[in-house]
Amino acid sequence: MPSPKKKKKKKKKKKKKKKKKKKKKKKKKKKKKKKKKKKKKKKQQQQQQQRQQQQQQQQQQQQQQQQQQQEKLSGL
Repeated sequence: MPSPKKKKKKKKKKKKKKKKKKKKKKKKKKKKKKKKKKKKKKKQQQQQQQRQQQQQQQQQQQQQQQQQQQEKLSGL
């Protein structure tokens, strides 16, 4: 039996490039101003800072691992 339904599956792979990239890297405004009011915002900012620090640490670890690998390869 011919199956013409198999050809229609290739067209659905084009709409899978919408990943949620919500990295707010443009929030480098001067901190420690406006210390009055807005305690909720302070908590959110602290959480964001923690997330950014974690991301930076992960990136640093990856870079260190890459450097170590390159050193090993160059040492062989």
